[in-house]
Amino acid sequence: MLCNRANYTALFLTLLSSTFGLANNLVMEFRSSPILAADLGSIGTAMDVAGSYEYNLNPASLKALIITVVFCCVLLRQKSYRWLKWKKRAIVLAGSALIYAALTTQFFSGTFFRKNGISLSVWNPSSNYVKNGSLVSLALSYSYYHVTKPDDYSIRTVQDLAARYPSDVSNAAQTPQANVIAIMNESFSDLGILGNLDISEDVMPFVHNLSENTVKGTLYMSVRTSQTANSEFEFLTGCSMAFLHYRSIPYNSYIKDSMPSLTTTLKDLGYGGNLAFHPGEANAWNRDKIYPLLGFDTFCSFQNIAADLGEEDIVHGFPSDQFGYEYLINQYEQFRLKSAEPFYSFFVTIQNHGGYTKNPVDVVVSLNNKEQWSEETEQYLNLIKLSDTALEYLINYFKQVEEPTVILMFGDHQPGISPTNEAKTYSSNLDLYAVPYLIWANYDIEEEEIDMSANYLSSYLLKILDADMPGFNKYLLDLQERIPVITANGYVGDDGKLHGWEDETAYTTALNEYRILQYNNLFASDHRVNDFFYLDK
Repeated sequence: MLCNRANYTALFLTLLSSTFGLANNLVMEFRSSPILAADLGSIGTAMDVAGSYEYNLNPASLKALIITVVFCCVLLRQKSYRWLKWKKRAIVLAGSALIYAALTTQFFSGTFFRKNGISLSVWNPSSNYVKNGSLVSLALSYSYYHVTKPDDYSIRTVQDLAARYPSDVSNAAQTPQANVIAIMNESFSDLGILGNLDISEDVMPFVHNLSENTVKGTLYMSVRTSQTANSEFEFLTGCSMAFLHYRSIPYNSYIKDSMPSLTTTLKDLGYGGNLAFHPGEANAWNRDKIYPLLGFDTFCSFQNIAADLGEEDIVHGFPSDQFGYEYLINQYEQFRLKSAEPFYSFFVTIQNHGGYTKNPVDVVVSLNNKEQWSEETEQYLNLIKLSDTALEYLINYFKQVEEPTVILMFGDHQPGISPTNEAKTYSSNLDLYAVPYLIWANYDIEEEEIDMSANYLSSYLLKILDADMPGFNKYLLDLQERIPVITANGYVGDDGKLHGWEDETAYTTALNEYRILQYNNLFASDHRVNDFFYLDK
């Protein structure tokens, strides 16, 4: 209908489907999950990090690629066959458009597919690709990308919920003046949680032994292997990926206006600096556009530090944690020369990014069990050892600083590595999404071990600071006591049990209230109940 040539049509469709198949194969190799519609908004970031990985075509993919090339060559040598004249083509095109519109309605708002048992599993989308085919599964995944208004949502409902938790009055003069440094450490996790690892030495001795003036525990994330931006979204905003669609990226799709966050709260409390630092590309995950909307005054990326990087500052092909912490200390010292305000910075590391067999580091920690050993696992463990040493350097520096300072560090997700037999038997186990976190202060705070999910962590930080906080953070701290873990993969209530999102439980009403508040915060900015999400000014 469009190009009126049989061979050109066949050539276009062959190249399109083969390119998709090849890309899907590479994505499956990387994260064990096929391409979904939500991934299409992240193509730019995916291309930026693609060079960090090594890809190997399996025999079936190589065979398919060869057949595609041969078939395209044959097509180009065929005589061009014309179909209909333009008037008849226009009629057929109009009729096809009507059919397309009907199918689209069924895909995105109809009940035909649901009634016939054709759906998308957000937990294991690969199974749908096998059962229903790539095209149907990809199209269905787009319908999961659109966030609908909760059934019981209304501004009045939000106002009634918010009235239970009035925001504190912003008063910088009465705020504890502790500096705040928050660190989200790339792929920092303890693989020992997946099963016993036979290693020559502890890869994070400093983190494991740090206890004085420290709160620490396990943090449960909504993502694994990738989608770093979703982990920082949950931490900075207090929102949960549980109420958003599988593999969607709020930074790419949902945040369009200024939004309340940990940063806006600290700014209202009189904090300065307000520096976001990520030593990768500035536009990765749309950070250069999103960070200002979350309240950051300054964003430092790879472009800002490239001239200062020496050969010794590059580890595994990326700026090292050690370099990042040295840069952070320098920023703090420069800020202190010109301002007496408490300093705040949010730092995302990149050293431990995936592609562990490229740009290898020296092996200090070794895997003794041959069944557990792989080059990528051993390289990963040695990178974590370097991260642990770098964090020790940062904390030792601030031990000598007289100003009260709080350092928070957490991993963004686990890597796609499962070196133990125990891990390979897991299906919906939250341990696959568990990372360490710690909150350390250079002054007296109550030591504690507590597990939680990422959406609660910034509120807990405000609690430790004994800072004034918006009503939303008070609400989250209250909710945390009843439902301590809420992730896209399930939730854990105060009964200690893991519940799936399809379950009707005693916590369903509380979770629906959280969903309503989050919808107002994220999707109804024109009618957001700002008195609840910001400090009272």
